[in-house]
Amino acid sequence: TVLPRNPYLVQGEGLNSTIGVGKNHIIKEVRDLKKISYGDVIICPKNLLHHFDDLKKTKGIIIEGSVTDPKFKYFIQLTQIPTVTQISHASKILRNGDIVTVHAKKGTIIKGSIMVHNIF
Repeated sequence: TVLPRNPYLVQGEGLNSTIGVGKNHIIKEVRDLKKISYGDVIICPKNLLHHFDDLKKTKGIIIEGSVTDPKFKYFIQLTQIPTVTQISHASKILRNGDIVTVHAKKGTIIKGSIMVHNIF
């Protein structure tokens, strides 16, 4: 259960400044990538990050380790998919089907959806 005072499940390092909300899908192997629906947030191991066509469908990417691959970082900057790395045990904390928010600017993962409003 996530308490309203502290909705952040985990803290990591964001790779851009975007925010995405979607249904969580845990990726363990290449064939799981074919099960991604448009708008999913995925927990993806580092060894599958080069499958760019599949990753383009996502609303957010959570990576349990750190990422040093410059091609992946460039892909994230181009697509602006919210991505947070260094999230230890994300696949144990979140379940398939959970709605999660990936707040890359803060480097946080939030269970549930948050509304973002621009105030001018």
